[in-house]
Amino acid sequence: MKKLLMLLVVFILLTACESGNNSDQMEGNINEKFIGEWEGNIEIPLTPLTINLKLDKSDGSFSVPEQGLKNYPLESISFEGNIINIVINFKGSKINILGELKKDRIDGTYVQNGQTFMIELKPFEEQPLL
Repeated sequence: MKKLLMLLVVFILLTACESGNNSDQMEGNINEKFIGEWEGNIEIPLTPLTINLKLDKSDGSFSVPEQGLKNYPLESISFEGNIINIVINFKGSKINILGELKKDRIDGTYVQNGQTFMIELKPFEEQPLL
């Protein structure tokens, strides 16, 4: 009986420690300045391609207005200080956006199908209707 009680106590302590660590990982490393809507260009040769990102603490979406893609869900998003790593699984093709927050923008790289392009994202600003 004493061994069973001791095992139960150890199990409860381990569970409590593990759930506390997950909370710290999720919120402790996030820079709140990433949260919101971003827009920018992928610097593809000849024609830059505009993208939009909506970012939250644990998820978000990806849009490419020129190609009719709107609010495509992100596969994963992770934060470490001023660094963000976004993974998108677009119809079997992995897209990775790795960026660094610098003042009011995110500078980084956009990688798809083995090709790497520079990307700069700025806070999204709604364009007034004419």
